[in-house]
Amino acid sequence: MDYYFTGEIIQLNIIENSVGDPSVWLVRNEHGYVIPIQHSYFEAKVGDTVEVWGTLSGNGYTNVEGVGNVVGQTGSMHAMLVTVNEEPQY
Repeated sequence: MDYYFTGEIIQLNIIENSVGDPSVWLVRNEHGYVIPIQHSYFEAKVGDTVEVWGTLSGNGYTNVEGVGNVVGQTGSMHAMLVTVNEEPQY
């Protein structure tokens, strides 16, 4: 499923996943929703604002301890196109 998400990177983390790089950005949007985004070849740091276009995985991940979220469980997103602080990444 194609998906778009934008927000601030609040944490870098690792997820248990058998597909792709397990490194993720935890990104919180303006409404408080947090989603883990597998970013593979894109680089950004905590505090950066990202816009991400990609696909959703069917896997569900429980909320990371210490990170408030509107929902207690979410799927991850695989980044395909990314801007970091309004700069396109290639």
